[in-house]
Amino acid sequence: MLRLLDDNDTLAKLLTSINTANTGYKRTVSPFRAAELIQRLISEEGMDVTLAVLPLKKDMITNFLRLRSLPEECHDAIFWGESGDIGVGFTSASEIAELKDRNDMIYLFSRAMDKKITKTEIIEIKLFSKNKKISIRESTDKILGSRVEQIMNHMIVFELSKTAKKLLSDIIEKTKSSEKEVIITKLKENAGLSNVKGISIKGDRVGIILDFDNYKMFKQIISDSKIDYDYLGDFILQ
Repeated sequence: MLRLLDDNDTLAKLLTSINTANTGYKRTVSPFRAAELIQRLISEEGMDVTLAVLPLKKDMITNFLRLRSLPEECHDAIFWGESGDIGVGFTSASEIAELKDRNDMIYLFSRAMDKKITKTEIIEIKLFSKNKKISIRESTDKILGSRVEQIMNHMIVFELSKTAKKLLSDIIEKTKSSEKEVIITKLKENAGLSNVKGISIKGDRVGIILDFDNYKMFKQIISDSKIDYDYLGDFILQ
């Protein structure tokens, strides 16, 4: 395998994804994929070279690398920006990744998806847990209110491109189906997914909820087909 510094295409995708301000570029890799590529660059070239190549300070690199500590259920539910109605924003996910216990991570991550909690609120939950000597679950429930059920499924979050939105609109017009019905049908047709647990849609953002087997199958298809993060919708709806 090429070293990342010699893999111009992959390096360009990383660089444009971590620094889109005033560039007009779209982010073509997810935050978790960016974390994997940054770790690869450090392993191959060392931290000094990484700092020279990437437009990031060391503390931001640390924020990315933390994501790799999160359980697999969380990886593809992380998106660029602040937490919204679907998924968890990069900065919030990085704060959650500081926790040591896997179950704590999953619980706080799932609550972040429910409540759209900010990075500041997550820090508050962690400090409250530490100061009061109570568990993360107790601290979270005291601050956010209790919840009975814990999300354990895998979610993949992505944004619909202009092409994907047009494809979706055309299919809805032709079939008279809902957005969710179209996406579920297309996931079965184009990816062979037999058990889609749910679909969440908010604006251009889509969250696909899958069981473990279908999640692994979909990830393998994305990898084999070399589908970029911002073209997931195009692939599903083609």
